[in-house]
Amino acid sequence: MNLIKTLRILSFFISIFIFIYIFYKSEIFWNGEYKNYYKPYYYFSFVLILLSITSFFLNDKILRYLYVFFVSCLIALYLFEAYITFFTVYRGSTKIDSKKIKLYKKETGKNYDTRQKFQIYDDLKRKNPRIQIAFGPIEHKEQKIYSLSGISNVDSILCNENGYYATYKSDRYGFRNDDQIWDKKSIEYLILGDSFAIGECVNSDSTIQSLLKRNYNKNSISLGFGGNGPLTEYATLKEYLQPNMKKIIWLYFEGNDQSNLVRELKSNILKQYLINKNFKQDLKLKISQIDNLLKHNIELEREKAQFRYERSFFYRLRKFIKLFNTRDTFALLYQTKNIQNVETVPEFKAILRSAINLSNENNSKLYFVYLPNTNVIKNSCKNKNKHYLEIKKIVQDDLKIKFISMCEELFRKEKDNKKFFPFRMGGHFNNLGYEEVTRVIYMNTRK
Repeated sequence: MNLIKTLRILSFFISIFIFIYIFYKSEIFWNGEYKNYYKPYYYFSFVLILLSITSFFLNDKILRYLYVFFVSCLIALYLFEAYITFFTVYRGSTKIDSKKIKLYKKETGKNYDTRQKFQIYDDLKRKNPRIQIAFGPIEHKEQKIYSLSGISNVDSILCNENGYYATYKSDRYGFRNDDQIWDKKSIEYLILGDSFAIGECVNSDSTIQSLLKRNYNKNSISLGFGGNGPLTEYATLKEYLQPNMKKIIWLYFEGNDQSNLVRELKSNILKQYLINKNFKQDLKLKISQIDNLLKHNIELEREKAQFRYERSFFYRLRKFIKLFNTRDTFALLYQTKNIQNVETVPEFKAILRSAINLSNENNSKLYFVYLPNTNVIKNSCKNKNKHYLEIKKIVQDDLKIKFISMCEELFRKEKDNKKFFPFRMGGHFNNLGYEEVTRVIYMNTRK
């Protein structure tokens, strides 16, 4: 068997293997939750299979040129991967752009904190034994409980996008608030949402709830946590809504709320909140139990080999072989062009309708705040964004909820949207970003 014939057969089996691996990751490992993410990989595998089949009908000379071309492309990709890896500092598995490190040093005179979250956890715990990681909603299957908050009354480590780790003191239920707010006779704002609602990754004086109090003298409480989707947010509303809460601010993030909802609907406990109007877990009465469960989970995460492995040479080598950084770069480009293709989960409308009923029963008013995908503001705020128009129709036209669009109220009006993000590079909002978002919320809800 000559070399060309061997390469034909080998190429065919490699292309089939790549397709099977992609199918496994998409449909089995991730249970179909990230189909949109894996779409370009499916296309790529189909092209490889088609080319490998076509190779059996090409003459040897043409095929030699094609193999030289593909090998050259592969070498170029690995050189690009090596370049990214070489000029990137890692915090565990998370890459930190070297530009951020230089800018932070220039602006503050301090060194960018490149420690992994569990490294700073170990360091701070020597001084403060009670400090914890901000650990949000999670299902505890053995105990048949789905906690919707973090650990109560402790200093909590959140995240680092601005060069420093944001920390906060949690309230009596485990949320990021001044605990005394819960005792006020009137609470003007209740904020629901994901990482933007908790104020990731800024200090506590720059969160939406803090800014509403400081800038507009409005008592406000946030029930947000990173990773929350619409069903978790509705469940949180049912558990913690109080009669003295006047306005409910529902922060909707275009980037992942629908994919989070797909995941949430697989939880029998969370589904009960939607199916059964009277269903509650009475989580306010289970604070001690929730605290103990979350502390146990944090220790399990800390002890996982994954965190030690992520610091190792072999982990970096594995990522290099898989062209992780290169694929991540191309994935962002694909996301930029396909942000409007987000599919709206059918249950989303039912969740909002239930939230309206709950807010009406509580004599509260519900507001819906649309946050575009912050990594691709320019694209996701275009008028032709189908997902945006679909969500706006559901919220504003069908359900008659006050619809506040950050695209229309903020990002389309600003020439320089990069100033709202850490180091002008995307992610969550910086201090200025949260301040402007808070201003838009207040101006549209003050009546």
